[in-house]
Amino acid sequence: MSERIPAYEGREPYIFVSYAHRNSEKVMPVIEALFSEKYRLWYDEGIAPGSEWPKNIEDHLRAAAAVLVFVSEESLISPNCENEVVHAGMESRPVYQFTLGDKVHPKLSECETVKDYAGLRALLDDSLIGDGVTGYERGVGTAKKGNFWSAIIAVAACLIIALGAGVYGLNNGWFDNMLPGLAPVPLAAQPEPKEVVHMGSNVITHGIFEQTNQKLTEEIIFESDKTREMLYDAVGFYDWGQETPLTYENLTTWFNDEIWLDDCNEELLKYMQYFPQLRKIFITGGEFETLEPLLYCAELETVCLKTNVFPVEIPEHAPFTVEVMN
Repeated sequence: MSERIPAYEGREPYIFVSYAHRNSEKVMPVIEALFSEKYRLWYDEGIAPGSEWPKNIEDHLRAAAAVLVFVSEESLISPNCENEVVHAGMESRPVYQFTLGDKVHPKLSECETVKDYAGLRALLDDSLIGDGVTGYERGVGTAKKGNFWSAIIAVAACLIIALGAGVYGLNNGWFDNMLPGLAPVPLAAQPEPKEVVHMGSNVITHGIFEQTNQKLTEEIIFESDKTREMLYDAVGFYDWGQETPLTYENLTTWFNDEIWLDDCNEELLKYMQYFPQLRKIFITGGEFETLEPLLYCAELETVCLKTNVFPVEIPEHAPFTVEVMN
């Protein structure tokens, strides 16, 4: 991942994440997958420079609606991780233990324990995230509600004054020299790509439009609001029964719930976690040994395999079903 997920600092319920920094490579994919599904997360990337570590941890643990603890050999010998585990049980809220190996934490024996993202995702539902308890009500920060609403009113007043001045200035030509040829900004302005994801070749997607026999590089806007540039070689897009114009606006709309993979490999399967709405995958070719990367697909229900891609290992306790196509 080229850019860290921002730690949540708002007033809505969120998940406090505890982990050892040495496990970042294993932990960050899970954090990113949760973030792509709009879960609010706070972890130590959000600590401001100069903040007092114990006080910061205490405040955010007290305010968290749930606690996710990544347990490993490294975390079990980390004083900071141990301190977080001790404080995690002081509030009445769910605590989940995500094991990165064979070790479990003795103080979390009565907590829900998971070993993969699919198991964790099954525990985190909307009631946990949207229970209506705000960060301020749970004690984050020192501001009182009265001060909060005073600040809101002051900001709103400043915005109204600035907006009025801007409209008056536009009508009276204040900005003519600074903004020659001023024109309305289109709502579908092209965003800057934040991350490059190479999806491989001959990827066939169903549900948008038809564009074949040429190289195509376009930006796709995901439901997580993260922009990724997906590189396709000889891509076939198909619109079922509709004629959809080949425009940027259509390219940046992605609501498919199934995808066909004509040339697949294990690396490509790992990127399926970025499709949180994906429910069905058709695999008609490729070289891979296991479907384990698909466990990161939160909503995946069915995987259809062409008989020529067998044998392939199906993970135990996979939340999706596997069907064979002739």
